[in-house]
Amino acid sequence: MELIQEFIIPEEVYAGEQVVREACRGVIFDENNMMPLIYVAKQKHHKLPWWWIEIGENKEAALTRELQEETWCEAKIIKEIGITIESNSTRKQTSYCYIGRVIKKSKPNFTKWEQERWYELQRVTIDEAIVLLQSESREKEAAKRVQQRDLAILKKAKAML
Repeated sequence: MELIQEFIIPEEVYAGEQVVREACRGVIFDENNMMPLIYVAKQKHHKLPWWWIEIGENKEAALTRELQEETWCEAKIIKEIGITIESNSTRKQTSYCYIGRVIKKSKPNFTKWEQERWYELQRVTIDEAIVLLQSESREKEAAKRVQQRDLAILKKAKAML
C-alpha cells in the first residue's frame, strides 16, 4: 500500500515499552454518498471510524466487525487508499485505509468505553467531513495528530473518487 503520511510522535508521548499496533480506517459511502463520521461529544471533535486488527484477524474481518459496532452498516471494501504510520522510538502504529460501499445498514452499537465518551454517529458528505475536521481546535498532541491523520486520509480518498 502507498504511504499517505507518516507522523513522528514526540518522545515524551507514549514513552515506555515498545508497542506495535495495526488498525484499519474507513471512508465508507452509502447509496447517497454519505459517510459515517464519529463525533466524540465529550472531547468535542470528529474522527473517522476505525478498528484494531485483533490477533488472528484479517483486515476485512476487522472492518466487518467494527463497522457493525461503531457505525451503522456492513460494507464492502472497494479500494485501498493507503497507509499512515505514527511512530517514535517506543511506538509504531500502522493504519490501513480503505474506501468502501455500504451493503447493509444497521444501528450503531457503541461499547461502554465509547458511550462514556458520548460518541455520536453522524452522516456527512466527504466535503463536510473535511470542513468539520479542519474547523476543530484541539489542545492535546494526540488529538491534533488524529485530526491531521484523518484529514490526510479524507483528502487522499477524495482525490481518488
